[in-house]
Amino acid sequence: MRSINATPETTVQRLPVASSAADAEVRFAAVEEYLRGLGSCSAVQSIARYRDRLDAIEATALADGVLANGDATTATRTIAKTSMSRRERYRRVNRAKAVASNHSLADKVASGQMTGEHLDVIAGASNRTDGAAARASELIEQVAATTPDQASKIADEWVADRQSLSDVDNEHQRQRRLRAARRTIAAGGLESIVLNGDKVSIDAIWSAVSTLANRYYQDDGGRDLPADKHPRTDTQRRYDAVVALITNPSSDIRPSGSRPKIVITVPMSKLDGTKPDTSANQIGIG
Repeated sequence: MRSINATPETTVQRLPVASSAADAEVRFAAVEEYLRGLGSCSAVQSIARYRDRLDAIEATALADGVLANGDATTATRTIAKTSMSRRERYRRVNRAKAVASNHSLADKVASGQMTGEHLDVIAGASNRTDGAAARASELIEQVAATTPDQASKIADEWVADRQSLSDVDNEHQRQRRLRAARRTIAAGGLESIVLNGDKVSIDAIWSAVSTLANRYYQDDGGRDLPADKHPRTDTQRRYDAVVALITNPSSDIRPSGSRPKIVITVPMSKLDGTKPDTSANQIGIG
């Protein structure tokens, strides 16, 4: 009978050092047996810790490929051999690039000081700052000390505070080059349209959707009616607003009080006079 004081670590420590894939499978089986014997709450907590440690090991292994090749080519090719989605592969490679800039990030994930989601926040900020965010100890500590959702806001503010006008323009142009609309199958077999684009355009779209959805909220009863009595949820109202704005963009559908917006970007080279003949770009109408 297994001791009640056993842990995955002590269970594995009784086994010989893994010297082959077969040995590793034996050690994993021992951990799996232990986890299956735990209560649901304890099992979930232990699995979360192991997941973070595996994330750290993977990020470090891929980071070695980034450093060896001088870019993310090796890491990208390695992760491409797995069965995960393109989006997930992109996320894992971003982690590796951040860890390549600062290996202590993987150590923090492995030791439980932060999670894989925290690492994703740092990696995203690092991408936008040529690796600077991955080496910013103060930012890393702030991110690790809060939830991943709050950490995203902290990272965004950190990046914004350090971007010059030229940086902002360059980032906007990068986002514009990567803009895309894709139709996919979401969880549960639902149809989905995903928009990826620059912050200016997405902000304009979200503002229009939110304004119309709020009008629907008032039509549904607003605060005068308990939320559980409304005929649709907030997310359903936003969906209906998107459909209305796209399929029937007439004056009676456009949110009340809104005015058409034309979004134009002007390169810094035109503003500072170095290239006065450079053209401005219209990137959207809201």
